[in-house]
Amino acid sequence: GIVLLTYGQHTGAPVSPQWPLGLLYAMLTALCFAVGANINRFLIPQGVDVFSLLGITNVGALVVLGVGLWASGRFDTLAAFSAGEVWRLILAGGLSGLGSIALFTAFAFTTVASATTLKSLDTGLASLIAVFALGEAINWPIALGLVLILGGAWIVQMGKVLRPPTVTV
Repeated sequence: GIVLLTYGQHTGAPVSPQWPLGLLYAMLTALCFAVGANINRFLIPQGVDVFSLLGITNVGALVVLGVGLWASGRFDTLAAFSAGEVWRLILAGGLSGLGSIALFTAFAFTTVASATTLKSLDTGLASLIAVFALGEAINWPIALGLVLILGGAWIVQMGKVLRPPTVTV
């Protein structure tokens, strides 16, 4: 779904001529989220609290970001933000932190696939908001990407309904 969304954007007026790099970053981000979610799901039964998990996750994300910026020769980008942009980033980070608390709490009560499925919908939701609120064009690759993302989330959730998890006492 993400590949088709990116390709669909490219067939219109791409945001950047480096759009394939954006696809690589999106896939790397998805991989990091998947690995992180499984590590967090493993650590919760070990007694690690949600706020420690947030710390581990955020430090890990900052390290990956720093290495990525350094490897691409763009580390100086961090100093290019205005005060208003920094404030918006801090606000977005705070809201993201609240979302992470909710997600990590969900890991204690359900499977990783079930908890993160709804999180995966944010990519599709962002695309739909861009179409309806910002007037961006929608084409067949974007529409198919949205269908794949929504369909994947639906399949995972239906699998849970059809095969509820067993509880061991």
